[in-house]
Amino acid sequence: ANTNTIFSAIVGSLAAVGGFFQSLSGSCKYGERATMHLSASEDLKALCDNLELLQTEASQMSQDDRQKAEHIDTIGTIRSKYQQCIQGCKSEIPLRIDDAYKKIDSEMAMTWTRKAKDDLETGEDGIDNVGPILMAAAYHEVATQITRSFKWPMYISGDINAIIKNSMDNIRKKKKSGATFWK
Repeated sequence: ANTNTIFSAIVGSLAAVGGFFQSLSGSCKYGERATMHLSASEDLKALCDNLELLQTEASQMSQDDRQKAEHIDTIGTIRSKYQQCIQGCKSEIPLRIDDAYKKIDSEMAMTWTRKAKDDLETGEDGIDNVGPILMAAAYHEVATQITRSFKWPMYISGDINAIIKNSMDNIRKKKKSGATFWK
């Protein structure tokens, strides 16, 4: 009888935890958000593929052919398609996450002195135009710092300034080790 009671308590506890997470998922609409993001991602990928094809076609055409070509999308059409993709993914971003990404943008911009920017663009590290790579790494570091929290995704714990400081420190370490790696 004691074993049955313990087993029933364990099953009941697991059911309560499962119910809590199912309720959390329903109230946060994770499934709907994931579907919106997946759809927007697929649309943006298709738009990117179209842009690459158009760029290839345009580079192979003479100036007269470009003026005659009616099938080549104009900048306005491409911008319109881009806006449609973005409109398809309307999900509220929590303020603390939005603040973290805005702050990492400004921190990265402030650390790029003229010399550092020149070094990044001239490929001193062995790779041409490292700036976009560092920005992607910075965004990845912020995401890692945010999702590392025990309370994630229910709550974003920690000070945003500490998250950004840790992210910047990791970027500096990676940049430094990358510079020696590529030599």
